[in-house]
Amino acid sequence: MRHRQRGQSTLEYAVLASVVVAALLFMQIYVKRGAMGKLRSATDRIMELSTLGANNRIHAELLRLAKRGTRRGASAITKNDPFVLG
Repeated sequence: MRHRQRGQSTLEYAVLASVVVAALLFMQIYVKRGAMGKLRSATDRIMELSTLGANNRIHAELLRLAKRGTRRGASAITKNDPFVLG
C-alpha cells in the first residue's frame, strides 16, 4: 500500500514539473516579443539621432507623440509636449 502512494506522489511531481516547464516555454514567446519591440524602438531612436538634423528630430518627436495621443479627424492632440516650458 505504501509503495503505491509513493509512485503516485512521484507521478504528481512529474506532471507538475511538466506543466511548469510548458508555462515557461509559452511565456518565453511574449517576453521575446516585448524585448524585440523595445530593441527596435531604441534602434530607431539611435538612427534618428545620428542621421537627422535638429529640426527633423523635432518633427520626428512630434510625430511620435501624435501617434500616442488622441485623434480627432485629421489632427492629433499630444500630451506631455516636450517643447512647452512651465
